[in-house]
Amino acid sequence: DRDDDDDNNDKLLANIMVATDFSKRSLESLNVIKSLREYVGKVHFVHVIEHYRGRTEYRTKYNDAEILLQDLVEELAVFGIESDFHIMKGVASKKIDELAEHENISMIMMGRGGTDMSNGLELGSTAENVILNVDRSILLLPAEDNDD
Repeated sequence: DRDDDDDNNDKLLANIMVATDFSKRSLESLNVIKSLREYVGKVHFVHVIEHYRGRTEYRTKYNDAEILLQDLVEELAVFGIESDFHIMKGVASKKIDELAEHENISMIMMGRGGTDMSNGLELGSTAENVILNVDRSILLLPAEDNDD
């Protein structure tokens, strides 16, 4: 029924994007999604390959990401949550914006900072650029403790 589809598309958790660099903090979203699974429509995992030296390194990074993302999709399937994944190359914040637009994402979940927090800020550059430039609801997950 078309009306039911419209209602589902209006829900905040109807179409979630999880931007991940595979750091522990970027995967904290899985716990949030699992705990809210009855309200979640579909989850789109996205990993953006920004830096690589040549085709061989790109293929290696792509293949590694594909294995890890497939594991995430299978993990959510156990909880009855539909999901898929996207691997893109380019500037992460721009690719996140493009995919959010294309997939009509209702919320983006991501860590406050990724694997490189060398700028000394509490917020990573990708998270900052997504906040400033993407017109979607964004859930920033807390920074990882250094006690691990």
